[in-house]
Amino acid sequence: MTFEYVKVALLMASVLAVPAQARVARTTLVDLARNADAIVIARVEGVPSFDGLPVARAVPTRVLKGNLGQGPLHFVAGPTWSCDMSTAVRGETVLLFLNRAETDRFSRKGYRQPGARVPVKPLYTLAHSGRGRMPLRTVQGRTHVVLPFDVEAPGEVPVVPGKRGGRALSLERALGIIRTQKSPVEPRGKA
Repeated sequence: MTFEYVKVALLMASVLAVPAQARVARTTLVDLARNADAIVIARVEGVPSFDGLPVARAVPTRVLKGNLGQGPLHFVAGPTWSCDMSTAVRGETVLLFLNRAETDRFSRKGYRQPGARVPVKPLYTLAHSGRGRMPLRTVQGRTHVVLPFDVEAPGEVPVVPGKRGGRALSLERALGIIRTQKSPVEPRGKA
């Protein structure tokens, strides 16, 4: 063996020994609003499972972007890869940034679980690997949007007091940011 061959072999071994890590980059409320197919305030009615994958059934109370048609919508509420933080809680009211699901089949190889088929329509995924779900919380009579830890908003984002704490914006401020990043509100149920 030549010295060069040994160097190359050691270099390759060190590269292969480091596990590959996919990560979700930080994002902003502005980018979520700009890139989402739909933005709604909705109440989660239930979280049934399809092939072991949780899927939330939600009823929009306010459509801010997109044409969702009538009735409830469904969104994948369970992770499909390691950095996906998609979830939902029955009974919660949330601000959702949604993207239309490209398929009704979801791979979960990263979890060593079989794929899942979700035969419901309309079906969405939460924007930015789950960062598009922001629970609403009322503190001292004001409604706030609780931001995921890696979603930034313009200006200072205060920590809202309460038993669960967290970084949050007033709902009015969040809606103002969203309004500046999208087309005008489309009426619900109109094509």
